[in-house]
Formats: sequence, C-alpha cells, structure tokens
Amino acid sequence: MPQQEPTEADATEVDPDLPPPTELSLPGGRDRAVVTSLEPEVDGGRYPAKRAKGQTVEVTAGVIVDGHEQLAVELLYQHERQRKDRTAWMPLKVYDGGGHNDEYVASFEAEKLGTYKFGVRAWIDRYATWQDQFKRRVEGGVSEAELRSERTEGAALLRHAADAAEEEGKKRDPKRLRACADALSGGDDEAALQAGIAELCRDYLRPDRKGGSTPGVRPEHATESARREVF
Repeated sequence: MPQQEPTEADATEVDPDLPPPTELSLPGGRDRAVVTSLEPEVDGGRYPAKRAKGQTVEVTAGVIVDGHEQLAVELLYQHERQRKDRTAWMPLKVYDGGGHNDEYVASFEAEKLGTYKFGVRAWIDRYATWQDQFKRRVEGGVSEAELRSERTEGAALLRHAADAAEEEGKKRDPKRLRACADALSGGDDEAALQAGIAELCRDYLRPDRKGGSTPGVRPEHATESARREVF
C-alpha cells in the first residue's frame, strides 16, 4: 500500500490579504466575480481529505458573475517549501459536466510530502468581454459609427496589454498586440477576434499582473480569491 499523505482542506477562506467580498465592486456599478465554493473539502473543511504521494488533486470552484461579463479563473498551488516568488500558477478549465456552467476545474499533482496551499481567483476578463460584445454587434449589423466606437475601445485594450508586455521585457507579444490594435483601428475586425489574441490579453490585463506572483488583488478590478491548505 502506498504511503498516504493527508490532504487537509480548511474551511473556505478568503485570503486575509484581500478585502471582504462586500467590498469587491467595479466603478460605476459594473459586474463583479465571486468565488462561491472551493473543493476538495470534507465536512466543510473540518476533517482532512487524503491523497497518496504522486496522486492528482482535482480542484473544483464555483464562480459566478452578476452580469454578462466574461470570466477569467485561475488556480494557484504552492508547496510549503516553495518560495512565494516561485508560486506555480495554471489556468482553470471550464467544467463541462452536468451542465454546471458556473463550475471550473483544474488539477495539480501532490509530488512530494508536506503541505500544499491551493486557491482560486477570478476576475472580469476585459478583452474577452469586449470581444464577445463586439462580435455580436458585427453579426447584428449595427451602424458603422457604433462599430468605430467599439473598435476604439478594443484597440485601447490591446495597446494597454502591449504596454504591460513591454514592461515585462517581452519582445514578440508587444509587437503582435500593437499590430492587432492598428489593424482593428483600420477596420480589420477579424484581427481582433482571434482566440490567441484573447489569451494574450487575458494574461497581460490580469488585475495584479504588475507586481509579480503575489496572490493579492485590487478590489476595483473585481477579483476574488479563495484559498486552502492541503498536506
């Protein structure tokens, strides 16, 4: 029998470095993201779950937004001996079972004995939201004046993402993002609807992107985190 490594899931806790959920709101009454649940847990986190060394820990999070904004959701996990500036991040994928559209799932491997911390954070994906709305307007045949306004907004987001990429010393991404912004400003709508562009923007427009891997977030960007420990 393999040695069992206890995996303790504490009661769901919002990271103490974060403001309480009631303070998480966007300017002008815009939508916000809320992490409603986080698993694995046993009896609300009172008792430890168990994993053998080398087993996969599947994390499922309930995340909702009080509107039609697009969500970005990420999983954070970290071993107790791992330095904070070496935190491992990976994106959560949408859980597609049972029709639960508000559930997201990802997993990590318990590679070594000891305590693991894991958590989930969610925020409004600004570019994906713009992209979705813009595509609807293009397909809906809105006026050219309205499309020009939308293109201006999208190009501004792209250039903002390019600036963030440049600040991090990236070379190819800023050029690609600015080229896309220029193409969009010139009326090339397809350039801005690429899936790869949305993925780049989601990463570079993340609310706490500037400042490294800290799990802290700024409330004005409607980001909420929930974290637990496993060992």
